[in-house]
Amino acid sequence: MFDLQQAIYQHLSANSTLMSSVTDIYDAIPQSAVYPYISFGTSTTKPQDTECTRASEETIQLDVWSNYQDGISGIKKIIRLVEDALHHVELSLDNDVMAGIKVTLSKVVPDTEGISHGSIQLKALVEHGG
Repeated sequence: MFDLQQAIYQHLSANSTLMSSVTDIYDAIPQSAVYPYISFGTSTTKPQDTECTRASEETIQLDVWSNYQDGISGIKKIIRLVEDALHHVELSLDNDVMAGIKVTLSKVVPDTEGISHGSIQLKALVEHGG
């Protein structure tokens, strides 16, 4: 799972259009974080082994946080940039082989106390020990 998260981080960090719309991408959000930013959220791993291959279906959630004055439209813009950057892209992993990644769900939660939140769910099939 760490290889996949690292590859996602590197791929998104290299996207200048996305990075001009957010301040940073975090694993652990520091108290000093400035909006808008992206953070890694919930992740799950589901074994997908076959007789000769060790594999898993990995799901990672990316969260988008903003205090944009324009409400959820700013979050939707960032979500679209993340979707465009990651949907069906092939990422290089250090220790594993990824068979593919796709965006399976995006959602936006309306403004709460001045903070808007969106999330993007990604699913990847990863063969281990590649």
